[in-house]
Amino acid sequence: MNINECFKVLEIETTDSMQDVKQAYRDIVFVWHPDKFCNNQRIKKKAEKKLKQINEAYENLKLHLLTQLPQLTEIIISPDSIELEYNQALSFTVFGINSEGNKSEIEQAIWESSGGTIYQDGLFFADDNPGTYLITATAANFQAYAKVLIKIKKSLNNSPINNKYLTQEEEFSQLNSHIEQKNNVIIQLLLLVFGLIVGAYVVWVTFILLIIIAALIGTLFGLWTENINIL
Repeated sequence: MNINECFKVLEIETTDSMQDVKQAYRDIVFVWHPDKFCNNQRIKKKAEKKLKQINEAYENLKLHLLTQLPQLTEIIISPDSIELEYNQALSFTVFGINSEGNKSEIEQAIWESSGGTIYQDGLFFADDNPGTYLITATAANFQAYAKVLIKIKKSLNNSPINNKYLTQEEEFSQLNSHIEQKNNVIIQLLLLVFGLIVGAYVVWVTFILLIIIAALIGTLFGLWTENINIL
């Protein structure tokens, strides 16, 4: 199967883009995957034959494009230098520079860090140890480096005290104290609202009782007056 036939099998125009070839391959595999025709064995056999042609065309085009692409000459991490504080996160990216001086995509890199925590997608988390750390990305036998300066600026009262850095335990203690203060304020507000409600209820009940007492006194006075008049 020649290259032109491979493009026809994948149903795309001639291109030098590996990304376009991959997308075309995914699309046509989705259409012709044999598992979609389990209820029709005749069509399923045709789909299996078609899928073999598709896979062969894709492998041929991959090999063709890889030999045609400019060679990678170096890889670069972005950003190459950054300052972070404790518990901050940052996603590093890596890209290649080919022999023509153009950027090229790096599909997979191995990430390492001399401090903090970095995951294999380039996501870095700063820990509670201040210092300068080296981020390393390795891809296609090339390595790239980036410096990360981690600073811990927060103190026990949110301002520097004797230039002392917070430990993780101290930050947790400060956070718990802050939460406790907030809870105390909420409790005091709830007690105040409850007191106002109770006070209003007492005033209302007292007012009703006074009205009832006044009515009883009025009634008794009326009865007493009637008795006086009768006598």
